[in-house]
Amino acid sequence: MSGTVQALAEALFAARRDSRQIAAVPADWIPGSLDAAYVVQDAVMVHEGAIGGWKVLAGDDPAPICSPIPASRFHASGVRLERARLMIHLTEVEVAVRLSQALPVRSAAYTDAEAAAAIGTVHAALEMCATSFAPEVGAPHLLKMADLQSNAAVIVGAGVAVPLAVDFATLPAQLSYDGADVEEIAAGASWAQIIAAVTYIANVASARGHGLKAGDVLITGARLKHPAVAPHHIVGTVAGLPEVVLELA
Repeated sequence: MSGTVQALAEALFAARRDSRQIAAVPADWIPGSLDAAYVVQDAVMVHEGAIGGWKVLAGDDPAPICSPIPASRFHASGVRLERARLMIHLTEVEVAVRLSQALPVRSAAYTDAEAAAAIGTVHAALEMCATSFAPEVGAPHLLKMADLQSNAAVIVGAGVAVPLAVDFATLPAQLSYDGADVEEIAAGASWAQIIAAVTYIANVASARGHGLKAGDVLITGARLKHPAVAPHHIVGTVAGLPEVVLELA
């Protein structure tokens, strides 16, 4: 591991640990490629500890991108989190899947059929996003990728076994703050696209020496999003799935 990668990883970990954004970024900290950003992610995880799941952008355009999420950042519906301590600035409603079978490190690539067979349950989830960088940094995309793709926390609703007799591409989703709807949508990644995203994670994780474990939760990209800059009672709903609730203090 290069000294530059280690220095950036330590700074990213310290920013989240101390709730203090990074005010200046040396030019050589900015990853030159997605693969370079993934190397920084892995270095951050050395400090963060066990992986509890992954985030990925499911869909055909743009191409998938992913990040591991520390196990400490996953929470059950109903949890209370402190916005300022976690530096949260955005709420996203997502479809999540929990694996019932492991997809361990191996040399052969995983197929969509294997990824689909490993999915045990489907959940509504809230991803709370944050940045380790102060606004004046103007962090570019690959630096945000290195920052575990701006993840701060994931709140997971109760699960429903698959397969579901629903069309995920037209599944209505809503987000409410303090009982008032703030966002709604009726479009998103299809089930085939979600499976393809899980396959992507399985192969990227395997290539990076991680693999996926039974029980890992994978969030598949924002269906909708809304700023989170004050305390709120937040409820995310995805049709056919139990709601997911966060008390943001």
